[in-house]
Amino acid sequence: MINIRRRSAVDEVFQDIQNKIKSCEYPIGHVFPPQKDLAREYGVGASTVREAIGKLVMLGYLNAKQGVGTTVISNSSTGQISSLGQYVFLNSSEVVHFMEARLCLEKTAAKSAALLATKDDFDKMVRCLEQQAIAVEKHDSDLFSDYDKEFHRLIMEAGRNPILVQFMTIIQSALFKFIEEATRMERVMSNSIVFHEKILKCLKERNGQKAERVLVEHLWDVAKIVGSILGLNEGLEALFKREGLK
Repeated sequence: MINIRRRSAVDEVFQDIQNKIKSCEYPIGHVFPPQKDLAREYGVGASTVREAIGKLVMLGYLNAKQGVGTTVISNSSTGQISSLGQYVFLNSSEVVHFMEARLCLEKTAAKSAALLATKDDFDKMVRCLEQQAIAVEKHDSDLFSDYDKEFHRLIMEAGRNPILVQFMTIIQSALFKFIEEATRMERVMSNSIVFHEKILKCLKERNGQKAERVLVEHLWDVAKIVGSILGLNEGLEALFKREGLK
């Protein structure tokens, strides 16, 4: 079993808000301030708050609507897919299944993003890549991890399917504890930027098939490290072999 060195900021924000909802400190009907303000309040990045809120939405505690805000709708897990909640603290034996689910979601999103992404979407991805490069220069793996997740979320959002974005939030959260260990390595961080640049280029060229292929290669590059850490090489290799990689 992998040795987790620290609890993630996402988990801490998630747990704090969940506890306050359950204790009715945040009662049903409570409206949260904008996520950028919450991020400032917790002293974390906006992507951290966004991911924590996304998990709480998926578990049925919150409702988030653009133009309305984020509201408490229940003090217990009642979401229509709340059974996913058991995977928020994922066991290593389940990593392969979640990686397969991530592959399916991101491949679909990449093809859609190649067709539907706007200039604004591309500009956000460029800025995200710039921040990743800064994180590498500073050897700041925590900052890099935040923007790594942000880049993949931007692809999902550019695909214009909010349900896929919500599913991806849960999957990223489940895999984060394991993938974090891989992304702390300088080689993985540098490789990720190269892959991200290639994916962005394919999206700008509206080449969904090529974007999908590069994305699979990128996830395989990370999965090899995760597999070696967790002793899951055989399962992950079989998964990516089905994608045409060795």
